[in-house]
Amino acid sequence: MRKKLRNILSLVLLLSFADGTVMFAQDPHFSQFWMSPLKLNPANAGIEYGLDAFINYKNQWKSVTSPYKTYDVAVDMRLNRDKIIKRGFWAAGLDITSDKAGDGLLGTLQADLSLAYHLVLDPHNTLGAGLMGGFGKRSISYSDLQWASQYDGSTYNAALPPGETSTAGGYTFVDLGAGLAWAYRKSSTNPVGYDSPNTDVGISFLHPQQPANAFDAGSGAKLYMKIVADANTRIQLRDKDHSLVLNGLYTKQGTQQELVLGGMFRSVLQEESVRTGYVRGTAFSIGAYYRNKDALIASLMLEIGQTSVGFTYDFNVSRLTAATTGLGGAEISIRFRVDKSLLIKPKSTLLDRKVKDVR
Repeated sequence: MRKKLRNILSLVLLLSFADGTVMFAQDPHFSQFWMSPLKLNPANAGIEYGLDAFINYKNQWKSVTSPYKTYDVAVDMRLNRDKIIKRGFWAAGLDITSDKAGDGLLGTLQADLSLAYHLVLDPHNTLGAGLMGGFGKRSISYSDLQWASQYDGSTYNAALPPGETSTAGGYTFVDLGAGLAWAYRKSSTNPVGYDSPNTDVGISFLHPQQPANAFDAGSGAKLYMKIVADANTRIQLRDKDHSLVLNGLYTKQGTQQELVLGGMFRSVLQEESVRTGYVRGTAFSIGAYYRNKDALIASLMLEIGQTSVGFTYDFNVSRLTAATTGLGGAEISIRFRVDKSLLIKPKSTLLDRKVKDVR
């Protein structure tokens, strides 16, 4: 019975994808959304470090059908040299995503370029605006799909015609986006340190032109515009070794909405050496998130120096549990960050200079 349910569900999902209807209106997304900042908002380019690089991998729905596999590689960096920065700085980013879904290998390959400018409001606050332009391609393999017309009443018969008029194997599209992001930093510190309170809040509008979103060009199906609002904050506790990391995400795309809330308890095991850099800072975080009406997400993260490795697992709690038995998907993320001073070797950072001026 379970196998039959799995096959039926797989078929329904794939048919929904293939004809370009509502299921196709959602973008690939990650549970560790804070580890894929350019997918949320082009204004996130350069918001925190001189250089930020990310690798993300998600494997989902293995218990239901052929796993949905999503890969993402991104890098962003600040463009201004320290001596040029007066009231703000420019930053750019590149994000490349590959997604394969289900038995039909419904594929998405997309590359997005982001350009942002961050206005320095005071020694601790910046306000950034960003634009994104991208190019994507979607593809599908019809040979592995099964259609309703190929069921003879009792079983699947591959000899029966599929009854589908669309056989296009792929199409390309141009994508756009824009966003705003505010950032607060208590001070300019190493990635792993005790002086760590910070907050980011952003809002973006993606796919505003609603590009074509169907293999059958005559269907007129569009990719819905998506509104993304996200917030991240780190609150230092009385014990300087520990802090709370809180994250929230809200997205609306067409009729689909997503809300993710949660956080992690972060413990600094070893503070990084500020003067020599010979001692690498180490921190460990553990926590949980809840995706409304969909999944409970267990989360772990290890930070060693400039590198962070995060792992999450989604436990499905929606009505799909009958098919998934609660299993969702595993996700791993890797982040490598370099402070601006290590890139351009300035005498001091802009925020440090302004803090000295204030003092």
